[in-house]
Amino acid sequence: MLRAFLWSQSEATLAALRDILEEGQLFDVTSGPDAAAALESEAVADEYDLYVVHETPRGLTQIAWANVVHAIATGAGALLVDCAEPLSVLTTSSTRAAEPVAPTVTSATVHFVAHHPITRGLRDFTVNSSAAHTEPTADESVLATLQPGDVPALLVSRHARGHVARVAIGVGGGALRSNDPARRLIHRCAEWACSGNVIDF
Repeated sequence: MLRAFLWSQSEATLAALRDILEEGQLFDVTSGPDAAAALESEAVADEYDLYVVHETPRGLTQIAWANVVHAIATGAGALLVDCAEPLSVLTTSSTRAAEPVAPTVTSATVHFVAHHPITRGLRDFTVNSSAAHTEPTADESVLATLQPGDVPALLVSRHARGHVARVAIGVGGGALRSNDPARRLIHRCAEWACSGNVIDF
């Protein structure tokens, strides 16, 4: 079983993401303030196969976040859920990142635009989205967009030896519990970030 560390300042979204990750019994999920404090030990940070961050790493100490970034660079996976900024920016701004501001919720379609292990077999689906507009960096590939508007919604990249998936569909909390396509997408992103491949459960 793979070890995953999950960070969110929203209790509802944290619970929904934990539920998603634990489907299929692939991940053993750790979260909470005590686990976050333990990340100040580089040895502890290196024990995880996946880091999942919702919106911002705000709340993690500078030392803990530096250890997380190092673990990703040396081969752990990263799943950034509704982070307005890519990992390359978060590595420099880290816990000083601005508090996210949620825009108006609108109905949108997640439209897949590229073939990839994550998107294989997935169909477009509808979400009630509060995603903020995000621009891909030079090292990110866009796999899906939000329509209308052609807003990047799923981006993948590498951070040294680590795989990074950024899901920016703007669905959290209770809504995430009831949107099966979104749940499947997030689980597939987590699996790919750890291994570079996806095996459906």
